Amino acid sequence: MNETLLTRAFVAAADTMVTDFDVVDFLSMLATRCVELFDAGQAGFMLADAAGHLQVVASSSHEMRLLELFELQHDQGPCPDAYWAGSPVLVEDLHTATQRWPTFAPEALDHEFSAVFAFPLRLRTDTIGALNLIRATPGPLPDGEIAAAQALADIATIGLIHHRGSSESSVLTEQL
Repeated sequence: MNETLLTRAFVAAADTMVTDFDVVDFLSMLATRCVELFDAGQAGFMLADAAGHLQVVASSSHEMRLLELFELQHDQGPCPDAYWAGSPVLVEDLHTATQRWPTFAPEALDHEFSAVFAFPLRLRTDTIGALNLIRATPGPLPDGEIAAAQALADIATIGLIHHRGSSESSVLTEQL
């Protein structure tokens, strides 16, 4: 794992606390960083809307966006599981997940993905979405990378919740 890239990702996430930012641009940048940092072939973010339904917000590629949309269409896969459970989903070999995800796993395997790792975007008891990492080669993420990916998802969540609160405050001020 490249510590310089990880540091830059954390600084960018912390920067959301003091400046206005575009959520899609921010999460797209983090998806790209995740690909570089965690030896992931693809990465993407899903966020829950006000009704609690997940939406694809940012992906590292068009192929990843399509796979995430497939997850949502069939309501199965690592991101929905991480979001609903509020805990990481670590599947080192998708061949072992065909019973867990009978539609998603074969689709991902057909696109030559072999391992998936999803991390909830959470702050305390609130989960607002999930980060999805997908690799072409099977095998585990090292423990340090699991911790770093969850920490990056957590700091992104803090920035997003702060941004949401600031936006709501601005709207209320304008209305008054």
